[in-house]
Amino acid sequence: MRRIIYTLLLSSLLLACSEPISTKVDVLVQDKHNTQPLDSSKVYLYSQYQDQTKMVIDSQFTDLEGSANFSFVAQEGLKYSVSAERRHYQASVNNSGSAYENQQSVDPDMINTLYLYLELIPPPDPDRFEKMHAQVSVNEVIAAIKDTAWEWAFLPHLEWEDIPALLAVGGDTTIIEDYPKHPLSTYRPKSARVGLVALWLVEAIRRMEVKGGDLAGNLMPPSRTPILGTRRGNPSGYNSPKQIETAHQAYTAWWEAAQAKEDRQKAARDNPLLGKGLSWM
Repeated sequence: MRRIIYTLLLSSLLLACSEPISTKVDVLVQDKHNTQPLDSSKVYLYSQYQDQTKMVIDSQFTDLEGSANFSFVAQEGLKYSVSAERRHYQASVNNSGSAYENQQSVDPDMINTLYLYLELIPPPDPDRFEKMHAQVSVNEVIAAIKDTAWEWAFLPHLEWEDIPALLAVGGDTTIIEDYPKHPLSTYRPKSARVGLVALWLVEAIRRMEVKGGDLAGNLMPPSRTPILGTRRGNPSGYNSPKQIETAHQAYTAWWEAAQAKEDRQKAARDNPLLGKGLSWM
């Protein structure tokens, strides 16, 4: 009789152990700025093997309380996560800027209650075009460079006729920390020189003329930053007064020669730094 009871108990234990355990995930989607629940948000449940592409294994829309609930059987070796999206909303970023708050990892060994945050996409700025294509005089540009008050995200609209004013300060070795940079470059030295910034803008104008003149309204950055290096890209003599003097003399001589040519585009094709062992970084 005891043997029968032990057999039944053992069978029950084995059966219990063989039943898959479900992982439960409760997701709450909220507005980042006012913590109000966001109904009709689409929440995705993903699985992922190592570093391979995430696979959607389930999806739901949140209810009026911003809630969605998932239940799944976790498989060994897979990672799980959830993310949320909603029309007219975008992923918010945490305070340190290191992670998006509309997604989180799921721990298969726990009952997960996860908060995901979205923020309303701001309306378009009607003045965006005017801000991008700043119409400022060359004197304003030079004053901003000297006063470390550069405020434009893009290079302003400057023309061939502005080159003499820029060359007039092209030999200035004053160190500044606020200066124009290529918006897509990660190479951003802490400082530059007033003269190099002015010559960098001259180079931008020269290259614009090579392409046939002003087509879009703004200058394009001629390099990552207004820093001169060797032809191989090494910033040898980094920001040195000697480099500035050499470059200033080269651009001044180029400009004087350009004035003697009737074809402006042909004059612009001559590289002022040719043979000087220098190039823009």
